Amino acid sequence: MLKSLIQAGAGVLGYRIASKSRFGIDLWSDLARLDYEIDVVVDVGANVGQWASRARSALRNAHIISFEPEPGSFAKLRAKFACDALHESHMIAVSDREGIASLRLGTSSTTNTLEDISSHLFSDKRIQVRADTLTNILDRLDVDRVGLLKIDVEGHEIAVLHGAADLFAEKRVDAVLAEVGFGAKMLTPFKTVLENLTEKGLNFLQLYDAQLDWSHMASMYFANALFVRSGVRFTV
Repeated sequence: MLKSLIQAGAGVLGYRIASKSRFGIDLWSDLARLDYEIDVVVDVGANVGQWASRARSALRNAHIISFEPEPGSFAKLRAKFACDALHESHMIAVSDREGIASLRLGTSSTTNTLEDISSHLFSDKRIQVRADTLTNILDRLDVDRVGLLKIDVEGHEIAVLHGAADLFAEKRVDAVLAEVGFGAKMLTPFKTVLENLTEKGLNFLQLYDAQLDWSHMASMYFANALFVRSGVRFTV
């Protein structure tokens, strides 16, 4: 009776209550059901630590490594986790090669990109940043295995994955959460990421945080796609 009343009340307000025990409702609940413990989380495109904060709330004992190339955002990221002994941050862009890269600044810091994209979301300002491949960086940090690799780099996802090819070949990455586009031209298409990670031995599992393209109403704009290494299983 009480459950029905709560559901009815939520419906009046435009909400629907669903149990986190149902697969596909909550990313962190779904990750907890995988048959391995996530000890290391790598956050590529950390911005000021919004996603890393959610990861810390869900994964209290995980070592979180964040990468953010823009100095202003990096300073805020570092300050946010100053008291977190299990978090480390590095001011570097993750790409498919080592060197100096041109970072195009967005109208918001969340849309900074290494891609040469034409959009109203980007300004004409660029800064030079240090870049390297994820394989090189993690080898220098002596990171042997990554339980969850999150990538949110505004269209530069495939370059990041190319630069991590050896990690995947050595089966050192168990799961990937990547921002993918559907109607968003500035984002890497879901199909492209799917094909790339399928070739690397990962299976697509689910979409989270999906956003609709409100200009067309009946189409998805972007979402976060979860992929897991072939052989990973669910626990009960």
